[in-house]
Amino acid sequence: MEVNQKVKNNKEVSVLTGSLALVASPLFVPKVRRKIKSGAQHSISYLKEQFPSTTQVFRRADDPIEAKEMAEDEMQDEMTDEMRDQFQNQLQKKVTKASENLQQSKEENAEKVHSKAQEVKEKLQNKLLTFREKLSDVKESGEELSENLNDNSKNQIFGASDIKGAQQLKSSVNIKSSTNIKGPRDIKHPSDTLHS
Repeated sequence: MEVNQKVKNNKEVSVLTGSLALVASPLFVPKVRRKIKSGAQHSISYLKEQFPSTTQVFRRADDPIEAKEMAEDEMQDEMTDEMRDQFQNQLQKKVTKASENLQQSKEENAEKVHSKAQEVKEKLQNKLLTFREKLSDVKESGEELSENLNDNSKNQIFGASDIKGAQQLKSSVNIKSSTNIKGPRDIKHPSDTLHS
């Protein structure tokens, strides 16, 4: 039997053929065909943009099974590449964020260090001023002690050798007489003091 005869005699095939003809009948209407064609073109252009290597696979493939296998491999490669790119982008974002956090921490620490250094400087200056004041007090005390020692050196305590002996005592011969006492004539007048 011929193929056409087998199809006609087989009820399942004839039902399938009838249903296909019923479904495909709107395709014969030009308006519907144009809409289907434009939709297919949009789909194809989208696929070409998104998956250029996959569309090349369909052109190279000899049969649909080979095209399917090649398309699966290409899709897997493209998905792997896309995942790698996303991973690198995420990693780069995390590294950038960590770098920014590090920079911010560095700036905060620098501010803390500068403020602490300023506090230490002020404390050191205060301590040095206090030390300077105490040193000036010590210096003044030393000067006073030196003056007291100099004053005391004038009022020295004499030793046994400094005590006058009997020969050094004045006798009645050394006492001034009444003739040696100065009188009113010996007193200088204020006008005499200016001229001399």
